[in-house]
Amino acid sequence: MGKGRFLRVCGLSAERLLAQAMAAGYWTALTVVLVGPRWGRLSVWGRELPEGADRLEHFFAFALLAMLIHWAGWFRRPLALAAVLCAYAVMTELAQTLVPSRIFDPLDLIANVAGMAAGLGVFQVPWSKIVRGKNLTRRD
Repeated sequence: MGKGRFLRVCGLSAERLLAQAMAAGYWTALTVVLVGPRWGRLSVWGRELPEGADRLEHFFAFALLAMLIHWAGWFRRPLALAAVLCAYAVMTELAQTLVPSRIFDPLDLIANVAGMAAGLGVFQVPWSKIVRGKNLTRRD
C-alpha cells in the first residue's frame, strides 16, 4: 500500500499528518524542557540574560504549542484546548517542585497562560479580511 493510499484510508491529509507530528514532537520536547533539571543561567551569544527573561520563553513556547495543536486539529473548540493547556501549564509548574534545581513560579504560570491565549488568538482574527482590506464592522 502506497503512502498516499494509506493517508486516504486513515482520513488524513499529508498536511494534517505533518501538523500532528510537529505538535506531538514539540509538546514532548517542551515537557522535557519544562520539567527537566536546569543546567545554569540562560545566555545568548555568551551574555547572561537578565533575571526574569525566561518569562518571554514561557510566553512564546506556549503560544507556539497552542498554534501547533490548533493547526493539528486535535480540538474542535478553542476553549477546550485552552482548558487543556491551562491544566498542562499548572501541572508542569507543579512538577517542577519535584526537581531539586527547579521551583514553582507563579509568574511563569502567568506567562504560560498568556502565551497560550495569544497563540489561540492568532486563529480567531479574520486575517483574510484584514489582508484584503474589507470592512470588519458589522452592519445589521
